[in-house]
Formats: sequence, structure tokens, C-alpha cells
Amino acid sequence: MREHPELFPWFAGIWIGLGILSFLFFQFSRSVQLKKRLLPVFIVGVGVLFSGFVLLMSGKPEIMLIVIPVVAIISFLNLRMIRVCETCGRTVYNTMMFFKMEYCSKCGAKLTKITTENKKR
Repeated sequence: MREHPELFPWFAGIWIGLGILSFLFFQFSRSVQLKKRLLPVFIVGVGVLFSGFVLLMSGKPEIMLIVIPVVAIISFLNLRMIRVCETCGRTVYNTMMFFKMEYCSKCGAKLTKITTENKKR
């Protein structure tokens, strides 16, 4: 497979754009259900996009033996550490990796995991 370093400006532009758009959406949108639906899709999608760019820019499929597990761990941690408060709609980030976040830092409401029971409500 041939490497494509000329893709770096595209990678950087897309990454900056995704960063800005995701920050604006997850910080300022108050649509709890939309955030809860999009957050896992966004986290996994960004991981897949990053892995694809690494593969294309490096041209070395064997590098994926390192990239895929690292991206999977980061995605898992993001899914575990980011919650959406059902009361105020705030996206809440857990800054203490080994402790479970139970309450919203803005309004104090109890946080719940995304489950099929929560989605039915």
C-alpha cells in the first residue's frame, strides 16, 4: 500500500472542523435525546475516521495493530466518562478516571447510563 502524506491538510482541516462543531453542539444544544443518540455514534465514528486517515497517510497496514487497540481504548473511555444530564441537558465530563460520576456538576441531578429503558421514556 502506498502512503499519502498529502492527505495531512485534509486530516487537519476535518479534525479542526469536527472539534469546533462537536464542541458547539455538545456544549450548547439542550436536546437530551439527540445528544444521547449522537454521542456514541460520534465517538465511534471519529475513531474510525482517525484510524482510516492513519492507514491512508502511513501506507502501512501493520500500523493498525497499534492504532486500532489504542483508538478502541480511547473510545471506550470517552463512552464511559461522558454523560448527558437528563434534567438540564448539559454534557458532563468525568475528570476522575477511576471514580464513577453519579451527579450532574451543573444542576446536581442523578445521572443515568444510556439503556434501552431510558430511550423508551
